[in-house]
Amino acid sequence: MTFKVRSAIVICILLITGYIVFFSLDRLQEVPILKSLDELPKNIGEWELADRIYLKDEIVDMLGVDEYAEAVYTSPGKPAIDLYISYFNVLKEGKQFHSPKNCLIGSGSYLESAEVIHIPLDDSGNTVPVSFMVLQKGDTKQLILYWFHCRGRVVSSEYMERIYRIFDAIFKKRTDGAFIRIVAHDNDRDIRDTREMLTKFSHEVIPLLDLYIPGR
Repeated sequence: MTFKVRSAIVICILLITGYIVFFSLDRLQEVPILKSLDELPKNIGEWELADRIYLKDEIVDMLGVDEYAEAVYTSPGKPAIDLYISYFNVLKEGKQFHSPKNCLIGSGSYLESAEVIHIPLDDSGNTVPVSFMVLQKGDTKQLILYWFHCRGRVVSSEYMERIYRIFDAIFKKRTDGAFIRIVAHDNDRDIRDTREMLTKFSHEVIPLLDLYIPGR
């Protein structure tokens, strides 16, 4: 049995065991957001708020979010950036994160590439991991950064987010957290330029989230 197979089996056992424990807990804390997402700043770095997007009530109900914000930010000469943040004061059965891997792929789009990249936090070399995907639809590329901002952690992997959630549910009685997605469309620009733009924007967004999302 190879190491990868053994690792996969261990992870499956942890997830199954954890979910049994997780859904048996009836005393999870509901942790309110620190500051309403309606109060997102008008400027994030060099980008300025251009529009707010409001989802239909039935979509909000389907997502099960306690708070969300979707906003478009622009900077002269650059593609517009769509910032989406959803917050759950408790994650449990019926209230779960929706991964872009499930929600965005399809409808004529296909996954061109996916990887984990690291966003610098400061000049000392500290970074955090986020997921980066490129979707292709017709002649347009959709570049997406996303991560989970949960109880003081920035997590790029859906699987690691679930493992952390299980442990925090058991030991902290908490499963609150946020999902962040940042998107730009690329038609004519070099994809490397758009990727760098999203990285810079994320560098501005990540510390800002500490004003809104509860930490440890």
